[in-house]
Amino acid sequence: MNQEDQNILTLGQLLKNEREKLGITIEKAANILMVRQRHLVNLENDLFDAFPAGVYFRGFLRSYARLLGLDEQKVFEYYKCQLEINDYNWDYSASPTQEPKPQEESSKDEIFKKPFKFKISITPEWIFRILAFFIIVFIVLYFVFALRNVSRLPVLYIEEPQNNAVVENEKIEIKGRVDKESTLKINKEQYNVMEDGDFNASIVLMEGLNEINFEVTNKFDNTLEEKLFVTYDPTQNQQNQIKRITFKVDTEPVKIKIKNSQLDIEETLPPGGEKTIEIKEETVVEVNKGNAIYFEQQVQDSKQAFLNPPVLEIFSDQEGRSQRTFAPE
Repeated sequence: MNQEDQNILTLGQLLKNEREKLGITIEKAANILMVRQRHLVNLENDLFDAFPAGVYFRGFLRSYARLLGLDEQKVFEYYKCQLEINDYNWDYSASPTQEPKPQEESSKDEIFKKPFKFKISITPEWIFRILAFFIIVFIVLYFVFALRNVSRLPVLYIEEPQNNAVVENEKIEIKGRVDKESTLKINKEQYNVMEDGDFNASIVLMEGLNEINFEVTNKFDNTLEEKLFVTYDPTQNQQNQIKRITFKVDTEPVKIKIKNSQLDIEETLPPGGEKTIEIKEETVVEVNKGNAIYFEQQVQDSKQAFLNPPVLEIFSDQEGRSQRTFAPE
């Protein structure tokens, strides 16, 4: 072999020289192209038989040429020529059908080089990696959310009554909401839960402080226990009651006096006139004509509801009294 033959470079050597001129390591090139490092090593050592034939290798070779700033078409033609004859350093501009001509080493840069344009080469391996990545992410997220739901405690929201409430009625309504498909027990007695999770339960209280125990179990068999304290005070209703008294005059004017710790009224009511007062304590009422005036009493609770129908009575009794004491109860 003469001196000229000894200076001939193979395709793999040319690619390796160009890569080293650019200061690109084999590891960095493999990361940019998203291929295994051994593929580049095989290519730079002219081990073409290590690659599957066809579209995959051609795409891989063109991608590597673009990365190195080489004319990918001329690199591919050089590869085809090398497959036919391995003892020449070819003219890279020769077409596959022309006989290759010796190429001066100094001119290869001018022929091969062109501005590098980065392009993504979509290979089967690249597609497989993307699909594998998304599948793994989906599986991880699925298990994270599933584990979160399995370990989550049930939800219990009580709308009414409020904790530590004081009520005046012996029977109360408990309204609230739990998770769907949950079971609810109140004081160890199971209550129905609607499809949307709402519930409504009636509880009878004992006088004084009552402890109401809730137990909620969701579909994952996680259980939540909570307590609600409600005080039943029957006197609360009486304390909040108001007595309303209406005085009605018949055919003659009547002079009336009303007195308690908060009221001190004295006036004359005309025929057919009326006077209404509200009392929460004992109140003394005095009139000058007991047989000419009537009255009716109604008791009103804290919800503005009347607890008794009005009954009209004459002010004077059989003894002809012109003074009466009205109590709030």
